[in-house]
Amino acid sequence: GFGRDGCCATSEVADFSTAFCEDAGHFDVERVVFAPGPPLAQRRGGCAVARLDAGRALVAGGSDGLSRQRSTEVLSFTSMSFGPGPEMVRPRSGAALVKFDASKLILAGGLDGSATGYSDTTEVLELQNMTFVRGPRMTLRRAYGAATLYNSSQKIGT
Repeated sequence: GFGRDGCCATSEVADFSTAFCEDAGHFDVERVVFAPGPPLAQRRGGCAVARLDAGRALVAGGSDGLSRQRSTEVLSFTSMSFGPGPEMVRPRSGAALVKFDASKLILAGGLDGSATGYSDTTEVLELQNMTFVRGPRMTLRRAYGAATLYNSSQKIGT
């Protein structure tokens, strides 16, 4: 993300376990507690994140304030530390990332340094070998969108 000093290389962890109010029997958002999380290896403003499996998440791309990144980092929930992840096909920030089946994630759009700045390209991360490959083109160039799995046959919306 971005902070007052530019792009951040820090993370935060939200503890939702404190937010359920037993007495009232409801979730109280004001009781959520944030704490510093593990540091990233580099600054990543406009990065994308998605869960890989029960024990890991992927942080992809972003900008260090000077250039867009092709690199990714993998967060281990067990050790609460980041390690290097696979290289993306192209550098980008402001992309959307979503897991669309048990073995694949799709990274869509973003800013990629092309003539228009906005990208209509996608990349697919094959989890079996942790490799990004070129994916299908979107109909429009876009950045800073969002993605979600919303039914079994159509997977992404940005």
